[in-house]
Amino acid sequence: MAPSPWPEIMLRDVDYRDPDEAREALQLRTSRVSRITALNRQFKLRYRSVEIAGLHVSRTWETSAEFSINGQVVPVMFFPASGGTVLTTRGGEQRFTTASVGGFTVAEEARFSPAKGYSEIVLRLDRSALRDAMDLLDIDVDVDAALRVAALRSDLAGLDRLRAKVFGFFDDCTTEPEPFRSRNARLQQQAITLRAASLLSVALGLNEPADHGSHPALGRAIEFIRTRLNDDIGFRDIALASGVSLRLLQALFRRDLGCTPGQFIRTERLRHARTLLDTGAAASVTQAALDSGFSHLGKFSAAYRQSFGETPSQTLRRWS
Repeated sequence: MAPSPWPEIMLRDVDYRDPDEAREALQLRTSRVSRITALNRQFKLRYRSVEIAGLHVSRTWETSAEFSINGQVVPVMFFPASGGTVLTTRGGEQRFTTASVGGFTVAEEARFSPAKGYSEIVLRLDRSALRDAMDLLDIDVDVDAALRVAALRSDLAGLDRLRAKVFGFFDDCTTEPEPFRSRNARLQQQAITLRAASLLSVALGLNEPADHGSHPALGRAIEFIRTRLNDDIGFRDIALASGVSLRLLQALFRRDLGCTPGQFIRTERLRHARTLLDTGAAASVTQAALDSGFSHLGKFSAAYRQSFGETPSQTLRRWS
Protein backbone atom coordinates (compact mmCIF):
# COMPACT_ATOMS: atom_id res chain seq x y z
CA MET A 1 0.00 0.00 0.00
CA ALA A 2 1.37 3.42 -0.98
CA PRO A 3 1.97 5.80 1.92
CA SER A 4 -0.59 8.56 2.44
CA PRO A 5 0.46 11.90 0.90
CA TRP A 6 -1.17 13.71 3.81
CA PRO A 7 0.47 14.36 7.20
CA GLU A 8 -0.09 11.90 10.01
CA ILE A 9 -1.90 12.90 13.18
CA MET A 10 -0.05 12.15 16.41
CA LEU A 11 -2.34 11.63 19.41
CA ARG A 12 -1.44 11.44 23.10
CA ASP A 13 -3.71 10.93 26.12
CA VAL A 14 -2.03 10.62 29.53
CA ASP A 15 -2.95 11.01 33.20
CA TYR A 16 -0.03 12.23 35.30
CA ARG A 17 0.16 11.54 39.03
CA ASP A 18 3.72 12.72 39.58
CA PRO A 19 4.61 16.45 39.22
CA ASP A 20 8.15 15.79 37.98
CA GLU A 21 6.96 13.37 35.30
CA ALA A 22 4.35 15.89 34.15
CA ARG A 23 6.93 18.68 34.07
CA GLU A 24 9.31 16.67 31.87
CA ALA A 25 6.51 15.76 29.47
CA LEU A 26 5.26 19.33 29.15
CA GLN A 27 8.79 20.62 28.60
CA LEU A 28 9.05 18.41 25.55
CA ARG A 29 5.64 19.13 24.08
CA THR A 30 4.26 22.51 25.02
CA SER A 31 6.33 24.88 27.09
CA ARG A 32 9.42 25.46 29.16
CA VAL A 33 7.89 24.43 32.49
CA SER A 34 10.52 24.94 35.19
CA ARG A 35 8.46 23.83 38.17
CA ILE A 36 5.11 22.23 39.00
CA THR A 37 3.92 22.71 42.57
CA ALA A 38 1.20 20.32 43.72
CA LEU A 39 -1.58 22.06 45.62
CA ASN A 40 -2.57 18.94 47.54
CA ARG A 41 -1.26 15.46 48.23
CA GLN A 42 -3.16 13.88 45.38
CA PHE A 43 -1.58 15.52 42.34
CA LYS A 44 -3.40 14.89 39.09
CA LEU A 45 -3.06 16.31 35.62
CA ARG A 46 -4.84 14.99 32.56
CA TYR A 47 -3.16 15.79 29.26
CA ARG A 48 -4.41 15.11 25.75
CA SER A 49 -2.73 16.38 22.60
CA VAL A 50 -2.91 16.21 18.82
CA GLU A 51 -0.08 17.18 16.47
CA ILE A 52 -0.07 17.52 12.71
CA ALA A 53 2.28 19.28 10.30
CA GLY A 54 3.88 21.46 12.95
CA LEU A 55 0.59 22.40 14.65
CA HIS A 56 0.31 21.15 18.23
CA VAL A 57 -2.99 21.46 20.12
CA SER A 58 -3.27 20.12 23.65
CA ARG A 59 -5.74 20.21 26.50
CA THR A 60 -5.03 19.98 30.22
CA TRP A 61 -7.62 19.57 32.94
CA GLU A 62 -8.26 18.10 36.39
CA THR A 63 -5.32 20.25 37.42
CA SER A 64 -4.34 20.46 41.09
CA ALA A 65 -1.06 22.33 40.71
CA GLU A 66 0.62 25.65 40.08
CA PHE A 67 2.92 25.99 37.04
CA SER A 68 6.05 28.10 36.70
CA ILE A 69 7.22 28.76 33.14
CA ASN A 70 10.69 30.06 32.34
CA GLY A 71 10.08 31.44 28.88
CA GLN A 72 8.80 29.70 25.76
CA VAL A 73 10.74 27.86 23.09
CA VAL A 74 7.91 28.20 20.56
CA PRO A 75 4.99 30.61 20.06
CA VAL A 76 2.09 29.56 22.27
CA MET A 77 -1.49 30.74 22.67
CA PHE A 78 -3.76 29.38 25.39
CA PHE A 79 -7.56 29.35 25.57
CA PRO A 80 -9.30 28.77 28.93
CA ALA A 81 -12.02 26.15 28.36
CA SER A 82 -13.58 26.23 31.83
CA GLY A 83 -12.98 28.09 35.05
CA GLY A 84 -10.28 30.70 35.46
CA THR A 85 -6.59 31.12 36.17
CA VAL A 86 -4.37 33.87 37.53
CA LEU A 87 -1.27 34.57 35.46
CA THR A 88 1.65 36.34 37.14
CA THR A 89 4.33 37.91 34.93
CA ARG A 90 6.82 40.73 35.28
CA GLY A 91 4.03 43.10 34.39
CA GLY A 92 1.83 41.98 37.29
CA GLU A 93 -1.19 39.69 37.67
CA GLN A 94 -3.93 39.03 35.14
CA ARG A 95 -6.99 36.85 35.41
CA PHE A 96 -8.06 34.75 32.46
CA THR A 97 -11.50 33.27 31.95
CA THR A 98 -13.24 31.59 29.03
CA ALA A 99 -13.78 35.03 27.47
CA SER A 100 -10.07 35.71 26.98
CA VAL A 101 -6.94 34.26 25.44
CA GLY A 102 -3.23 34.53 26.24
CA GLY A 103 0.04 34.44 24.34
CA PHE A 104 3.70 33.86 25.19
CA THR A 105 7.12 34.02 23.61
CA VAL A 106 10.61 33.01 24.60
CA ALA A 107 10.96 36.27 26.55
CA GLU A 108 8.10 35.62 28.94
CA GLU A 109 8.42 34.20 32.44
CA ALA A 110 5.16 33.40 34.15
CA ARG A 111 3.35 31.52 36.87
CA PHE A 112 -0.07 29.94 36.36
CA SER A 113 -2.35 29.58 39.39
CA PRO A 114 -5.50 27.80 38.14
CA ALA A 115 -8.73 27.75 40.12
CA LYS A 116 -10.51 24.50 40.87
CA GLY A 117 -12.16 23.13 37.76
CA TYR A 118 -9.90 25.03 35.38
CA SER A 119 -9.04 23.53 32.01
CA GLU A 120 -7.47 24.98 28.91
CA ILE A 121 -6.58 24.28 25.32
CA VAL A 122 -3.06 25.26 24.27
CA LEU A 123 -2.17 26.08 20.67
CA ARG A 124 1.53 25.69 19.91
CA LEU A 125 2.35 27.35 16.60
CA ASP A 126 5.20 26.48 14.29
CA ARG A 127 7.31 29.64 14.10
CA SER A 128 8.20 29.31 10.41
CA ALA A 129 4.59 28.49 9.47
CA LEU A 130 3.39 31.54 11.40
CA ARG A 131 5.90 33.75 9.60
CA ASP A 132 4.78 32.31 6.24
CA ALA A 133 1.16 33.04 7.14
CA MET A 134 2.02 36.63 8.02
CA ASP A 135 3.88 37.02 4.74
CA LEU A 136 0.86 35.63 2.88
CA LEU A 137 -1.38 38.17 4.63
CA ASP A 138 1.17 40.93 3.92
CA ILE A 139 1.73 41.48 7.66
CA ASP A 140 5.15 42.92 8.40
CA VAL A 141 5.55 42.12 12.10
CA ASP A 142 7.90 40.27 14.42
CA VAL A 143 6.36 37.01 15.65
CA ASP A 144 7.85 37.30 19.13
CA ALA A 145 6.59 40.86 19.47
CA ALA A 146 3.10 39.75 18.48
CA LEU A 147 2.97 37.06 21.16
CA ARG A 148 4.59 39.25 23.78
CA VAL A 149 1.11 40.59 24.47
CA ALA A 150 0.34 38.53 27.57
CA ALA A 151 -3.41 39.05 27.33
CA LEU A 152 -5.20 39.45 24.04
CA ARG A 153 -8.29 41.62 24.34
CA SER A 154 -11.51 39.64 24.45
CA ASP A 155 -13.12 41.97 21.91
CA LEU A 156 -10.50 41.51 19.20
CA ALA A 157 -12.07 40.82 15.84
CA GLY A 158 -11.57 37.16 14.96
CA LEU A 159 -10.88 35.88 18.49
CA ASP A 160 -14.12 33.94 18.80
CA ARG A 161 -13.71 32.45 15.32
CA LEU A 162 -10.16 31.33 16.11
CA ARG A 163 -11.29 29.84 19.43
CA ALA A 164 -14.13 27.93 17.78
CA LYS A 165 -11.83 26.58 15.05
CA VAL A 166 -9.16 25.45 17.54
CA PHE A 167 -11.71 23.79 19.83
CA GLY A 168 -13.46 22.12 16.89
CA PHE A 169 -10.20 20.88 15.39
CA PHE A 170 -9.12 19.41 18.73
CA ASP A 171 -12.45 17.67 19.35
CA ASP A 172 -12.64 16.26 15.82
CA CYS A 173 -9.09 14.95 15.85
CA THR A 174 -9.31 13.37 19.31
CA THR A 175 -12.71 11.75 18.84
CA GLU A 176 -12.60 10.74 15.18
CA PRO A 177 -8.97 10.88 14.03
CA GLU A 178 -9.18 8.67 10.95
CA PRO A 179 -11.04 11.09 8.64
CA PHE A 180 -8.45 13.73 9.46
CA ARG A 181 -5.53 11.72 8.08
CA SER A 182 -6.32 13.43 4.82
CA ARG A 183 -6.35 16.74 3.03
CA ASN A 184 -8.86 18.10 5.59
CA ALA A 185 -6.34 18.03 8.42
CA ARG A 186 -3.78 19.99 6.44
CA LEU A 187 -6.38 22.58 5.44
CA GLN A 188 -7.51 22.97 9.05
CA GLN A 189 -3.90 23.42 10.17
CA GLN A 190 -3.37 26.14 7.58
CA ALA A 191 -6.64 27.88 8.44
CA ILE A 192 -5.80 28.00 12.15
CA THR A 193 -2.33 29.38 11.47
CA LEU A 194 -3.73 32.07 9.16
CA ARG A 195 -6.38 33.09 11.69
CA ALA A 196 -3.78 33.24 14.46
CA ALA A 197 -1.51 35.42 12.32
CA SER A 198 -4.36 37.80 11.51
CA LEU A 199 -5.43 38.01 15.17
CA LEU A 200 -1.90 38.74 16.34
CA SER A 201 -1.55 41.55 13.83
CA VAL A 202 -4.66 43.13 15.33
CA ALA A 203 -3.29 42.65 18.84
CA LEU A 204 -0.16 44.55 17.90
CA GLY A 205 -2.16 47.50 16.67
CA LEU A 206 -1.77 47.11 12.92
CA ASN A 207 -5.56 46.91 12.78
CA GLU A 208 -6.23 47.71 16.44
CA PRO A 209 -9.97 48.17 17.08
CA ALA A 210 -9.24 50.79 19.75
CA ASP A 211 -7.76 53.05 17.08
CA HIS A 212 -10.28 51.92 14.45
CA GLY A 213 -7.85 51.92 11.58
CA SER A 214 -7.22 55.01 9.53
CA HIS A 215 -10.86 56.10 9.24
CA PRO A 216 -12.70 57.67 12.20
CA ALA A 217 -16.03 56.44 10.84
CA LEU A 218 -15.18 52.91 11.94
CA GLY A 219 -14.79 54.09 15.52
CA ARG A 220 -18.19 55.77 15.38
CA ALA A 221 -19.73 52.62 13.94
CA ILE A 222 -18.30 50.39 16.66
CA GLU A 223 -19.44 52.77 19.39
CA PHE A 224 -22.93 52.90 17.85
CA ILE A 225 -23.16 49.09 17.80
CA ARG A 226 -21.85 48.50 21.31
CA THR A 227 -24.31 50.91 22.88
CA ARG A 228 -27.28 49.28 21.13
CA LEU A 229 -26.63 45.54 21.31
CA ASN A 230 -30.14 44.73 22.52
CA ASP A 231 -31.75 46.87 19.78
CA ASP A 232 -32.66 45.95 16.22
CA ILE A 233 -29.56 47.39 14.54
CA GLY A 234 -29.90 48.26 10.86
CA PHE A 235 -26.84 48.56 8.64
CA ARG A 236 -28.10 51.81 7.11
CA ASP A 237 -28.58 53.23 10.61
CA ILE A 238 -24.94 52.38 11.40
CA ALA A 239 -23.77 54.04 8.19
CA LEU A 240 -25.87 57.14 8.93
CA ALA A 241 -24.49 57.40 12.48
CA SER A 242 -20.95 56.93 11.12
CA GLY A 243 -21.33 59.59 8.45
CA VAL A 244 -20.37 57.36 5.52
CA SER A 245 -22.12 55.36 2.83
CA LEU A 246 -23.16 51.78 3.48
CA ARG A 247 -20.70 50.58 0.85
CA LEU A 248 -17.77 52.39 2.51
CA LEU A 249 -18.85 51.14 5.93
CA GLN A 250 -18.75 47.53 4.73
CA ALA A 251 -15.35 48.09 3.14
CA LEU A 252 -13.95 49.56 6.39
CA PHE A 253 -15.14 46.58 8.43
CA ARG A 254 -13.60 44.13 5.99
CA ARG A 255 -10.32 46.02 5.67
CA ASP A 256 -9.69 46.83 9.34
CA LEU A 257 -11.57 44.10 11.22
CA GLY A 258 -11.69 41.25 8.74
CA CYS A 259 -15.45 40.78 9.00
CA THR A 260 -18.78 42.22 7.85
CA PRO A 261 -20.83 44.57 10.07
CA GLY A 262 -23.30 41.73 10.63
CA GLN A 263 -20.56 39.35 11.78
CA PHE A 264 -19.18 42.01 14.10
CA ILE A 265 -22.62 42.59 15.66
CA ARG A 266 -23.10 38.85 16.20
CA THR A 267 -19.65 38.50 17.81
CA GLU A 268 -20.25 41.49 20.08
CA ARG A 269 -23.64 40.15 21.17
CA LEU A 270 -22.22 36.72 21.94
CA ARG A 271 -19.33 38.23 23.86
CA HIS A 272 -21.73 40.44 25.84
CA ALA A 273 -23.95 37.46 26.66
CA ARG A 274 -20.95 35.47 27.84
CA THR A 275 -19.87 38.33 30.10
CA LEU A 276 -23.35 38.45 31.64
CA LEU A 277 -23.31 34.69 32.26
CA ASP A 278 -19.67 34.62 33.41
CA THR A 279 -20.13 37.34 36.01
CA GLY A 280 -23.57 36.35 37.25
CA ALA A 281 -25.08 39.60 35.94
CA ALA A 282 -27.81 37.56 34.22
CA ALA A 283 -30.09 35.37 36.32
CA SER A 284 -30.92 33.08 33.41
CA VAL A 285 -29.86 32.14 29.90
CA THR A 286 -33.01 33.79 28.56
CA GLN A 287 -32.17 37.07 30.26
CA ALA A 288 -28.59 37.01 28.93
CA ALA A 289 -29.83 36.32 25.40
CA LEU A 290 -32.49 39.04 25.40
CA ASP A 291 -30.21 41.63 27.01
CA SER A 292 -27.66 40.93 24.26
CA GLY A 293 -30.08 41.31 21.37
CA PHE A 294 -30.99 37.67 20.66
CA SER A 295 -34.69 36.90 20.23
CA HIS A 296 -34.40 33.25 19.16
CA LEU A 297 -33.07 31.18 22.08
CA GLY A 298 -32.36 28.10 19.98
CA LYS A 299 -30.20 29.99 17.49
CA PHE A 300 -28.51 31.84 20.35
CA SER A 301 -27.59 28.59 22.12
CA ALA A 302 -26.25 27.04 18.92
CA ALA A 303 -24.12 30.09 18.08
CA TYR A 304 -22.89 30.32 21.66
CA ARG A 305 -21.78 26.70 21.73
CA GLN A 306 -20.07 27.03 18.35
CA SER A 307 -18.13 30.08 19.55
CA PHE A 308 -17.20 29.03 23.10
CA GLY A 309 -17.27 25.24 23.12
CA GLU A 310 -19.98 24.98 25.79
CA THR A 311 -23.67 25.80 26.19
CA PRO A 312 -24.92 28.98 27.88
CA SER A 313 -26.36 26.84 30.68
CA GLN A 314 -22.96 25.31 31.38
CA THR A 315 -21.40 28.76 31.73
CA LEU A 316 -24.20 29.91 34.02
CA ARG A 317 -23.98 26.80 36.24
CA ARG A 318 -20.23 27.14 36.62
CA TRP A 319 -20.40 30.70 37.93
CA SER A 320 -23.69 30.54 39.83
